[in-house]
Amino acid sequence: MLFNDLTVESRQRVALSLGGLVLAGMLASCGGGGDGGEGGGSTSRSTPATADVTAADGTVNPADIITRASADVPFSQQRGYTAQVINTHWPANEIPESGIHGSTLPDGETLRLGKTIDPMNPALKALAFQVRNSDPTTSGGKRAELRAESNIEMNKVYWIVFSAYIDDWGTLGDTDSALFGTQLHSGDDTLGLSPSFSLYTTQNGRTFQVQARYSESGSPSQSNQVTRRYAEYPIPFQRWIDFVARFKLNTNGNGFLQLWMDGEMIANYQGSLGFNTGKTDYAKFGYYNWSGSAMGSSPRKVLLRAPTIVADPSGTTYNVEQLKTLLRAAHLEDADIGVS
Repeated sequence: MLFNDLTVESRQRVALSLGGLVLAGMLASCGGGGDGGEGGGSTSRSTPATADVTAADGTVNPADIITRASADVPFSQQRGYTAQVINTHWPANEIPESGIHGSTLPDGETLRLGKTIDPMNPALKALAFQVRNSDPTTSGGKRAELRAESNIEMNKVYWIVFSAYIDDWGTLGDTDSALFGTQLHSGDDTLGLSPSFSLYTTQNGRTFQVQARYSESGSPSQSNQVTRRYAEYPIPFQRWIDFVARFKLNTNGNGFLQLWMDGEMIANYQGSLGFNTGKTDYAKFGYYNWSGSAMGSSPRKVLLRAPTIVADPSGTTYNVEQLKTLLRAAHLEDADIGVS
């Protein structure tokens, strides 16, 4: 059962229950591509915090949830990621609760990154990421993203889960290129490597495809990276979409990437994945456009619910159904959410 299958009355009850659980958990625990890297002259406000937002739902061990962002927890009590938008970098606990704002958009909005009302249920909130072509450049492009701390190691299995709601941005130009949702990035930003995997817009912004990427060279570079592209799917605008990814980075042919959308597997790759740079990799969540002057004038807005990274201790500890349950638990009764 998806969260959207619940009645409005039930979802409102869930939201109220979730809010109480969030506060209780925090009080109990407060005692203790596109993308070529992070350059571009952005203003860094301070070093990222290190603790993570975590959740337990009865199936995934809270200790294995290594990063989570939430619209239901005050930013001041979140850790483990940095916001990157309009040429600034904000540690999670310094993001204003009112969000980070830019110039006024055609619809009167100014929010670029923060929290907003769930368009499917006004009783709930979601994380919002929004850019327009006139925004200041952030690390080489127009981006509104959360950068998780570097915690993805080679030869270990991880899961990434999130729900996305994508505003219809219209039919875009042929060279208007972007990624959305999540990207897995090399830990060595100086090399200018593209993401190990992400969701890329195609066909004038009306469809998307999964791309996986690697280099088996001991000195990985843009010139020796290899890209695997998967089938294109229509972007399901104006509704919530659930994504689950399972992956292992390995540059000797023993990596993999499996990715599901709304329970359907849309990519199943076996082989080398990622780049062996000697540094720990990291994930990002949100929207990033590197088209420069080719980016059209329509604002780009993506909402996310519960972007989460889970470490799989044995490589087979968890299955896709457990991760789907974890994703739903962010908005279902009996969710048990706290802050580590």
